[in-house]
Order: sequence, then structure tokens, then C-alpha cells
Amino acid sequence: MKAAVLCIVVALICEISDGLDMMQILEELKRVEPIIREIYERKWVMFTAGLTTPSSTWENRILIFDTVILNVGDGYNSSTGVFCAPSDGMYFFGVCSNQNLGLDIVLNDVSKVQLHAHSPEVHQFGMNVGWLILQKGDHVWVKHTYGKSYWTDEVPMISFLGVLI
Repeated sequence: MKAAVLCIVVALICEISDGLDMMQILEELKRVEPIIREIYERKWVMFTAGLTTPSSTWENRILIFDTVILNVGDGYNSSTGVFCAPSDGMYFFGVCSNQNLGLDIVLNDVSKVQLHAHSPEVHQFGMNVGWLILQKGDHVWVKHTYGKSYWTDEVPMISFLGVLI
């Protein structure tokens, strides 16, 4: 992260130094300092979780993605299947599924994005994504609306992901 911030600073200096004296460069750096500080101090939030176990209670329920692949910021709870926003911001969410399964991405009890995966072929997949503006403490989850699907014991085929942009 420090390297990324350093690259931004160097790029800014190179961009603004064309024809400016040292005092003007320092003033410009003072102007962009809050932006650089925000990038450097940002709390990263991102998760990917997958489904690897069967459930007989899927219908119209929260789909619990039991295998956590990544959970930076600890927003996703694999016991409940619910992501709780640790901070305000714009988030990007996605859900991926295979064969004859209906899933909704839900924000605080309101469906926001639907996925209808229909295929007679076993190896066909569907995905849907959406941008949501969340407040700290908002809850996002995947609701199963219909169908059954396949899974594996080790590598998930059905997944749920989110990232703070």
C-alpha cells in the first residue's frame, strides 16, 4: 500500500511540476494531501464466500455460504450468511450459480438484484452483480427463491462476493 501511495505522489509531482516553482509544487501537494491520506488510511472491505454443503431449508431463506475464501474487514458471517457493512460507502456485490437456481441479493429485507440461472446443461453458470450504497450496519445477503443446484465438497460452484469501492 505504501508503494501505491508513493507512486501517486511521484505522479502528482511530475504532473504538477511542469513550469511551476518549488513553492507552487508544495502548495499543490498540500492540496492533494487529504486525498493521499484517505487512500493510505483506507479500511479495506472485501469478501468471497462459497457454498459447499447441502441444505434442505433453502427455499425463501438466507443462503449460507459456508466456505469463506476471503474476508478482509470481517464483514461476512459464515454462520448466518449475512454481510454487515463495517463502514459507509459504495459496494459492489455479485452472486454466481449454476443450473436452475433463483437467487436474490437482498439489502435490509429488500431484494435489489435477481439471478435466474436456467440451463439443461450441468456445466452452465449464471452471474449477476450490482452496486449498492450502504450505511455502516446495513445487512446484505443472498436469498434462495427457487430450485436446487450442485456443489462440490472442496471447491465452491455457487459464490457470493462483495467489495467496498
